[in-house]
Amino acid sequence: MKKKQIKDETFGTNITLFYDCTEKEFAKHYKKSFDYEIEVTDCSGETVEYIDKEIEVVWIWIKKNKDVETLSHEIIHAIKYWLLIHFDIPFNSSTEEVYATLHSFYMGEFLRELKLEKLTDK
Repeated sequence: MKKKQIKDETFGTNITLFYDCTEKEFAKHYKKSFDYEIEVTDCSGETVEYIDKEIEVVWIWIKKNKDVETLSHEIIHAIKYWLLIHFDIPFNSSTEEVYATLHSFYMGEFLRELKLEKLTDK
């Protein structure tokens, strides 16, 4: 199992990506970390949040390292948590650039982590 936490300094958000492991291994690690079970559904990716008084965690798991579509999909779920639920920033025409900027940041960082940097322009 590999993981990489990326922190965004502008908004103060963070997302941890898990890869090179099965969904079952990911769920087991989540259970061990937070004593809470997540359902194993044989999906391509998953985004989970854990919130208590002292910690806010957003984790993404993807089945295949080169599945860019699923990675992008899961990043949207993670951003929704931070912007809509945590910061109460709705998605609309006046805030969509904030969502797009955060998505671009995490997408680029995770593509580099997965050695798919040729898909970025940096």
